[in-house]
Amino acid sequence: MTGRLAGRVAIVTGAGQGIGRAVGLVFAREGARVCVAEVRADRGARTAAEIAAAGGDAFAVTADVGRKDDVEAMVAETVRRFGRVDILVDNAHGFGPRAPLADVPDAQFDRSWTSGVKGTWWAMCAVHPHMVAAGGGRIVNVVSLAAERGDAGLGDYSAAKAGIVAGDVITAVNGTTIKDARDLARQIGALPPGSSVKLTVLHNGKEQSFSLNLGELPNQREANATPDARSGSGTTVPRLGLTLAPANQVAGSGNEGVVVTSVEANGVAAEHGVKTGDVILEVAGKKVGTPADIRTLIGDAQKEGKRTVLMRVKSGDATKFVAMRLGRA
Repeated sequence: MTGRLAGRVAIVTGAGQGIGRAVGLVFAREGARVCVAEVRADRGARTAAEIAAAGGDAFAVTADVGRKDDVEAMVAETVRRFGRVDILVDNAHGFGPRAPLADVPDAQFDRSWTSGVKGTWWAMCAVHPHMVAAGGGRIVNVVSLAAERGDAGLGDYSAAKAGIVAGDVITAVNGTTIKDARDLARQIGALPPGSSVKLTVLHNGKEQSFSLNLGELPNQREANATPDARSGSGTTVPRLGLTLAPANQVAGSGNEGVVVTSVEANGVAAEHGVKTGDVILEVAGKKVGTPADIRTLIGDAQKEGKRTVLMRVKSGDATKFVAMRLGRA
């Protein structure tokens, strides 16, 4: 053992034979404690015994990855025995005999899809809270060239593997690690149009970096126009110091409201605690979906002689009301 995985705990599905068995044996040799998950108890026990005979630490659990209860029990038992989960290898995948595409029975397709796509999803969901608690982890979803090229007679298998394949993943912006889609939206949204951005992307298992120049977000040119130009009638609309975009056009922001993509440091909105990434849901009690909606409602409030307008704003997981001052043009 070289100890590269010393102190780590790994779950390997389908570890009773083939690729899964090989992965389990290597992980154990590198010092990991291994949960050998296998639908056939005899095969799982055999692999666990091999690991133990070589001086490793492993146990076998009988689990059908096409059954959610089995997947969750597999993870729970691993945590009970070893106290954590650091690595998940989604290798198991049940599928039926070769058959022409049109002749694959629905039950066979469902079996392949459930054990492949849903089984992988269930396992990732089950380990997620444990990896978060440990400060991180690694998930390896085993796929196949069949996902891209298809193999004659294996239409159900190919479709399921294609369903597992992940697309490119943006891991960092200008060297800052991205936590999730909302974090990406905030970091990109905080940059003005024309900014040069360096993206780090995970593509086909390898990290690549490239630079690009940001264009304008949808409706951004209109949102940045002068108050009189925006109103279209010469009526002054207060400048709040915001750049906005519809939520449904900003990744990770949902489908409701208007996202604040940048805030001027000395603007009215900044004075009221509005931040980049906040979502404006309502203005003057009316739902908004575009920057134009906000401008119209603010303009109406000013025509009525109001000095403030009430906005309902979502900030993170909380929703608050902001009485926005209209005194500055």
